[in-house]
Amino acid sequence: MNNDGETDAPEGSFTAVSAGANHTCGLRDTGAIECWGDNYTMQITEEGEEHVYYTGQSDASAGSFTAVSAGDAHTCAIRTNGEIACWGISEGEWHYGQTAAPAGSFITVSAGSTHTCAIRAGSGAIECWGDNRRGQIDAPAGSFTAVSAGSDHTCVIRTSGEITCWGWYVGQINAPEGGFTAISAGHGGCGLRSDGAISCWGRAQSFSNKLPAGRYTAVSVGGGHACAIRDTGAIRCWGANNDGQTDVPTE
Repeated sequence: MNNDGETDAPEGSFTAVSAGANHTCGLRDTGAIECWGDNYTMQITEEGEEHVYYTGQSDASAGSFTAVSAGDAHTCAIRTNGEIACWGISEGEWHYGQTAAPAGSFITVSAGSTHTCAIRAGSGAIECWGDNRRGQIDAPAGSFTAVSAGSDHTCVIRTSGEITCWGWYVGQINAPEGGFTAISAGHGGCGLRSDGAISCWGRAQSFSNKLPAGRYTAVSVGGGHACAIRDTGAIRCWGANNDGQTDVPTE
């Protein structure tokens, strides 16, 4: 799907990329961030009235960054000094303060649908802000190595390798036991086990029966599909394919 130009990537060299709901952001090798795709949010009231807000989720902040994460109508990134900069929605029904990043130094950040979470440098503690109607920002105490903010839930990896999730609804937070090295919440959740295998839960489990066997080094969950990188470097995708989202390019 490319209704808003979210797949029209610019030319040039990048070191990281993050796909949001209808926009995409990339981290150039210069440290600058460039975003493309939708820059508005449309909300429909109970009376059926349409309200379109200029939200600016594709208006990347200037400066040099080390990481970027695109959410639904907002984007957050980590500056080279460890501080977080966020931009995007600042009014309307979906504005919950998800761009109001706390002060301090962080090592990673994850923008969810309407909330954001990050891991503090040094302590490894989780801090979340934004929408909390489902308890998705009620982070537990402890030290963590990875975080992924999903739709109405959040998942993290503890320093022990175990996954902890919180928020809504039940299936989304029922992560499997065991040791993991990477995680992606999305609309459900998939994790990369220490042995390279992938396990999924919640909504993501409903299409994990199509998960190819093998060992992997990375995984990312979307709305109704997921993609992962094999230890050979090849990409495999599975799940819904109504818009060609699992059709991996051969170039």
